[in-house]
Amino acid sequence: MLFNNHGYVGQSRSVRSQEAIEEHEVPLNQITRDLINEVIEELVDEETIDKEQENWLKAIPVYVWKNQSPTSWHHTGKYYHETYHYDLPLYAEEFIDDPEIVDESVKEHKRELSERRQALLNESTEPEYEVYYYSKDIWGGTRRHPKIVDIEHGYGVAKKESSRLYPVSVSDEDWPNNSYYSIGGNYITVKQYSGYLELVAKHPEFKGTKRKLNKVLKALGVTL
Repeated sequence: MLFNNHGYVGQSRSVRSQEAIEEHEVPLNQITRDLINEVIEELVDEETIDKEQENWLKAIPVYVWKNQSPTSWHHTGKYYHETYHYDLPLYAEEFIDDPEIVDESVKEHKRELSERRQALLNESTEPEYEVYYYSKDIWGGTRRHPKIVDIEHGYGVAKKESSRLYPVSVSDEDWPNNSYYSIGGNYITVKQYSGYLELVAKHPEFKGTKRKLNKVLKALGVTL
């Protein structure tokens, strides 16, 4: 495999990201049942775990593995986006050392499902706002030679019948580049979700941002 002079594997990811993936420290979207089982079977081959532990680990739901804290981040993509990586062999060892980690994760998942179902039942009236995940090209360079220097990934809210999208939280950054964006504007893509719970189910990196969401809605004068 050839690496370019900038420490990148083509335009897809950094050398360090590729090295981490080869050690089964992978981005969230690469955590699958097949990969988890592959990691577990390697631990068996290395005699790190026994048959009983193998069967127990393989029975742990995929969402538990995905719900663990990231262990590192590496640059990926054309614009050097900071992508979290998750160390599957490390999680396997931690689960065996402390099975309560698995139990708590399963309980939390069930609570979230229950809250999501309850929220759907309680939606007797439509909310006054809409929730969107967005990707926005960030421009830099000079006036004569502008260029895209980054891509901002985040989620935000818009009032009903409004095209203004107000960012709530931005991946890997403290603040968005602008106070609001136009949903139909250039160089932005959006995906609408039914609410906060559906958003975090698809984008777990935004878990724990409900207070930020409420603060933005309050500033917009939206009834919660």
